[in-house]
Amino acid sequence: MSAGLLGPEPDGEGGPVYRPLAEMNVTPFVDVMLVLLIVFMVTAPMLAAGVKLDLPRARNAAPLDAKAPASVSITADGRVFIDGAESADDALEARFAAMAAADATRAVHLRADRTAPHGRVVDVMSRMGAAGLSKIAIVAEPGRSPAPALVAPSGAP
Repeated sequence: MSAGLLGPEPDGEGGPVYRPLAEMNVTPFVDVMLVLLIVFMVTAPMLAAGVKLDLPRARNAAPLDAKAPASVSITADGRVFIDGAESADDALEARFAAMAAADATRAVHLRADRTAPHGRVVDVMSRMGAAGLSKIAIVAEPGRSPAPALVAPSGAP
């Protein structure tokens, strides 16, 4: 009766002869890999940083360049975030001036919620221009834009 490669087998003198196991046990390796896979699947969505906005769609929106631009976001209620950190209204000029002093040629992506007041977006853009930031890109989601609503001129029936 021989145990083969699974453990000791008696030799001719009655003592066990130990042979090395020739098989690698991959079960612990697979267990660890599955746990790591689950951890990465759970944490990956949390890595996407940014302010949640409902961006408008534009037919000719192009992908952004690979250089890391500054990001200015305007929420639906008019709050302004610079690179993900909220900025007070009275500190915007100083923050934009510091950005321009660091690199005036750096692109700035302006992301405004679809329902943000137009006046607020124009105000933030004019503050960026006054601070010396000249490369301002308005970010929109690629896709089909909704058809514009036709408005009758005042006094028309």
